[in-house]
Amino acid sequence: MAIVGGGWAGLTAAVELSARGVPVTVYEASKTLGGRARTVDGSPKHLDNGLHILIGAYKYTQRKIQQVSGNENDFGLLRIPLRLEVRPNFRFEAKKLTYPLNLLIGLLQATGLSI
Repeated sequence: MAIVGGGWAGLTAAVELSARGVPVTVYEASKTLGGRARTVDGSPKHLDNGLHILIGAYKYTQRKIQQVSGNENDFGLLRIPLRLEVRPNFRFEAKKLTYPLNLLIGLLQATGLSI
């Protein structure tokens, strides 16, 4: 089976097919896998463009990472609550609760917001 594109969708399809015993070849035009969720090389710094995928709202993506890593409990990510601070007035921190309560409580306690 040929998969054209090594982004998250293509890689997910490859993992699913492979898990079902289907031989898979992934074709990717870029030098790296990941599609829009990869490190973008720049001078003088590198930009990690994939963090938005792993903020906790993407349970299926996290399941794929667990499936590929082979570890159901920990798959190498440091999980910390979302925290945003825009000086001088705005501060938001998601609480360590399940989604969507973590965001709701965080928004209710945020500073610098109005109704």
